[in-house]
Amino acid sequence: GCGIMKTIMQEIQTALAKQIDWLSYSHSQALKLPEEHEKWEKSHYDVMESLCARFARGIDFLVRKVFRALDDAEFLPQGTLIDTVHRAHKRNLFEYIETIQRIKDLRNQIAHEYADEVLADLFPEVRSLTQELIQMMQNTLVYVDESLNKNDNN
Repeated sequence: GCGIMKTIMQEIQTALAKQIDWLSYSHSQALKLPEEHEKWEKSHYDVMESLCARFARGIDFLVRKVFRALDDAEFLPQGTLIDTVHRAHKRNLFEYIETIQRIKDLRNQIAHEYADEVLADLFPEVRSLTQELIQMMQNTLVYVDESLNKNDNN
């Protein structure tokens, strides 16, 4: 029962903190890139690739693992991913449903893209939405921290 859930939440807490750290690092590297990707060198493309990859992994992890685990921890029935996102919204983990929808759409575009040039076209939006994603992850980490502390005190 509770012990297993606590272990799962602690693992999520650790993993989420690591993801935030790597995503923030990639984001800060990305902010240093020249605006026009025509001027990019190969190393610049590497920075873009890793931000896009971490962005995509980040949203997947947040929605599919973390938000799902919160539902389980609060004994809510496994609904659709949309249900899960709406419940996360009710927990005030992010401000706008539209934002998470844009992040998920962008993640799908990244996942199906094989051309660096097209990825480079998506990049400005990835860069601006990464800040939103990091914020959601940080809010969620605070929520996880608080729920673990609350259960310790019971």
